[in-house]
Amino acid sequence: DAYASGEKMIDKLMIIGAYAFPVVLLLLFCYFKQEKNKLVNIFNYPFINQIIDIHILEFFLISIFFLAIGSFIATVIYRLSRIGKFKISDLIYPRSRCIKCKYPINFLNIIPLIGYLKQGGKCVNCKTNISNLYPITELLFLIFGTLIIFYYGFSIYSIYLFSIFTVFYILFVLDIKYFYLPLPLNL
Repeated sequence: DAYASGEKMIDKLMIIGAYAFPVVLLLLFCYFKQEKNKLVNIFNYPFINQIIDIHILEFFLISIFFLAIGSFIATVIYRLSRIGKFKISDLIYPRSRCIKCKYPINFLNIIPLIGYLKQGGKCVNCKTNISNLYPITELLFLIFGTLIIFYYGFSIYSIYLFSIFTVFYILFVLDIKYFYLPLPLNL
């Protein structure tokens, strides 16, 4: 019994680490990217005709971050779709698993887009098709997030735009697919 509770704790730490890792990468990136003698505020973001110069490593880190956010949002959409059964703790626990056979998805198959392609769009255990919503959401968040960063840089305005897109996307998918709009997201 103590062994099982230890495994549950390790699972929780792995889930938290998987979602916290891209955030820490982006924060480190922003810290090292900031220019020393420049006042940064909400009003000095570049405009659309001034595309930001981003190196390939920075683009890679930004891509990983937005793919992870897209993966998390796809999970949030699925977990919010269970009308009347949702608790806040359901957002991070239990671990991701097959919808049909409840087999937990291993760590390598949770990697956004790569895990979906590696599995061939099917569950490893029962061969049930995985919804196309997951890779589509991950790709949309990657595209929209990188476009925001290219056009507006790292600013409060970028965070605002991305937050608005996130909430509207969640509401859009829940409404189209499940005919359900959660009240807290509508307010």
